[in-house]
Amino acid sequence: MSELIKLKIERNEKFSTISLAAVEDPRLSWGAKGLHTYLISRPPNWQIRYVDILRRSKNRATALKGLIRVLKSIGYLEIKPIHGTSGKFSGTEWTVREMAIPPQVQKPSRGKTAGRRNRQTENTAGSKNEESIYQKEKTTTAPVVVAPQENEKEIQAIIAIIGSSKLEGHISAGVIAKAIKDYAPAAHEAYQPETPEEGIQRIVKWMTIMPLPANPPGFLRRMARSGMDKPPAVILAQQAEERRAEKEAREGKEKVEQEKIAKEVETERFSKEELQKLKAKNAPALASRSDDEDHEIFQGMV
Repeated sequence: MSELIKLKIERNEKFSTISLAAVEDPRLSWGAKGLHTYLISRPPNWQIRYVDILRRSKNRATALKGLIRVLKSIGYLEIKPIHGTSGKFSGTEWTVREMAIPPQVQKPSRGKTAGRRNRQTENTAGSKNEESIYQKEKTTTAPVVVAPQENEKEIQAIIAIIGSSKLEGHISAGVIAKAIKDYAPAAHEAYQPETPEEGIQRIVKWMTIMPLPANPPGFLRRMARSGMDKPPAVILAQQAEERRAEKEAREGKEKVEQEKIAKEVETERFSKEELQKLKAKNAPALASRSDDEDHEIFQGMV
């Protein structure tokens, strides 16, 4: 559930503080009250992602979904799908209310609003208020603006990884987009924080190293939802890469040291006369040895 969410704030009055109706509603848990307060305090037309909401609290995905269901069932939150010009699903629009409107009041029934039906059957002041609120909601709802797909660049980056691997021809851009929507942050706790796009890219990189699954698209989407331990093939490949890097670093260091020693020997090389004097001074008994035999010995004595 990483699709873009366009958040609309419906307030009954134009003031900076919010109504305490939800805070004082005994039907809501403290968690639901906190989520409602956070959402209702966002600026108008604020755009978020589900994963962003999840990261701002300690609740797991299951608990957060439960709080959202509570707000929807009581009437503080309404979620509508957004479809593009081609009819393709492209996200959701959340309407957050300061005052709860029961779901049966929000939706028309047989061509009439639920508020109008209540007015006809009960004709009470309370039902008139419900109808008034519903009519106001209908006339003030702005046209839906579909946000462009923001992760096109990330999807193409993943496609580039697939294009040079065994996965080429098995996983399409459409499958990647679906896997990004399937991505469940709670199932990938060890790698947080990461965006859904980063998570799918990580899994795809692993899949290029491990044996090819029987159904690569299904495997990718399943791992996005349920999480994935680092495959043994990936661990072995990383260990081999670490050993290779360590070897290169060690050999590079040794080469630098050898070049340094050679340069020092070249610049400090003794003449034959100097070497003979050094031998006579430090080891008279060895004065008869050749210069080549004793050069290395006396190099270290200075």
